[in-house]
Amino acid sequence: MRQLAAWVQAHCQNDRVILLSSGFNATKAPAPIGPLATPEAPKVRHGAVTGALRARVGKIAGAYAYNWRLALASAPTVFVQTAQTTSGRYTFDDLTPGQVYVVQASALGTQGPTNWSEPTSLMVI
Repeated sequence: MRQLAAWVQAHCQNDRVILLSSGFNATKAPAPIGPLATPEAPKVRHGAVTGALRARVGKIAGAYAYNWRLALASAPTVFVQTAQTTSGRYTFDDLTPGQVYVVQASALGTQGPTNWSEPTSLMVI
């Protein structure tokens, strides 16, 4: 029975009418995901080694990737590092101790990226 259900699911082309015509019931209609919420300001901590910062944001429903950017607080529009991850965590390495850095994040979904989060700053040790 499971094999038959898997075959029907694979061949219904995500069309609920085709699925229901097979005799199987749909357990739940997928909810469409619209524009994503902007991530909250990242939580930033010192990394495990000198010159590293660890940043994280809460999970955004529907996001499949997260964009990160880092700038010196003295030049907040000049980004010295950027990255993209599949999780809401990232570690920035090779930073200058004694400098204050600003971290921002955005989420990426089917309708494109969100706005950038509010910045969070921390001095690297």
